[in-house]
Amino acid sequence: GALISSHRAFGPPGLAGGQAGCPGAGWITSPDGTVRPLAANAALSLGPGDVICIRTPGGGGFGPPQEAG
Repeated sequence: GALISSHRAFGPPGLAGGQAGCPGAGWITSPDGTVRPLAANAALSLGPGDVICIRTPGGGGFGPPQEAG
C-alpha cells in the first residue's frame, strides 16, 4: 500500500495572526507491540495483525489568540 500525506514536519499555518495547527503523524503497531513510524509519503507492507494509525493534522487558527481571563 501507499501513504501520501503532508504537514508532518509543521502543522498547517494559521491565518490573520492565528497559530499553526498540530502536525500529523502515522505509525504501524505490530501484534508484539512494536511501533514503526511512517514517513509522510511511504510505500508500506502490513503483516497479519498489524494496525495502521494515522493522526491527521489539525487546522490552523484564524486571528490572534485571545488571552485567558
